[in-house]
Amino acid sequence: MGDVSDDRVYDDDGPASTAYLGTVDGVVTLDVSTDRIGRFALEHSAVVRDLAVVDDRVVVATAEDVVVLSDGATATGFGEAIAVGGSDTILAAGPEGRIARLSDGVWSTVGDLQDVRSMAGPYVGTGDGVYRAGDCLAYEGLVGANALAAPDPGWAGTHEGLYRIADQGYEHDGVIRAVAAAGDAVHAATAEAVFERDPEGSGGPSAWTDLDPPTEAPIAALAHGPRGPDGQRTLLGVTVDGVAVLRPAASADGGDEWRRRTLGFEGIAGLVVA
Repeated sequence: MGDVSDDRVYDDDGPASTAYLGTVDGVVTLDVSTDRIGRFALEHSAVVRDLAVVDDRVVVATAEDVVVLSDGATATGFGEAIAVGGSDTILAAGPEGRIARLSDGVWSTVGDLQDVRSMAGPYVGTGDGVYRAGDCLAYEGLVGANALAAPDPGWAGTHEGLYRIADQGYEHDGVIRAVAAAGDAVHAATAEAVFERDPEGSGGPSAWTDLDPPTEAPIAALAHGPRGPDGQRTLLGVTVDGVAVLRPAASADGGDEWRRRTLGFEGIAGLVVA
């Protein structure tokens, strides 16, 4: 697990944030601060397909049910799920295409979609494109939505590139595997690279900078961690072979080099920080 200085991590306000990693073995919790990767442990055993933070709750799509992690694991009665999302209420997608919302402990069907690939906030990404789940499913376009991030204007990673959902504006080329957005911070990954959007830029390919995480395997999932003193957000990623990498927002020693830690879990299905 590493030495004590690596395992115990703190930011300026106290203990580290907790990241939740979905794997084929279950949900792994990982302590992260603005400049360090700390302890990790298997929190909940299941075959995880996806996870999300909805109304400050960690929600997990598994091969058996949709589970909420809070002082244990609470099953919701949805059944097998392949994706989860939502904003104030939980949304889930089943393997046969059912899209449903959980309200007052009861699942209600919103609609049906084929080839569901991702969910984030109100958005559902499919091979046919992005849909917004409200009272019904409204089509937003952008065919082949492999990865989504919900904060406005909404972000969709497709087999052709990264786009803003609100106006379908083109941002970056490549087959997008993962995307993360929080406030002004937006990052995305292809099989070959991770890149960062300049918050002061006008959008489009010129607004992006390639990063160089210390990995050989492709990044499977991205998420943003705590803010540093300058307001910059920590970037956390996990590779397909279970190596966690962290790009510090700030460092006690003044450095800004990537941190790296081998977790040993594979079958990566998602990453969130709560």
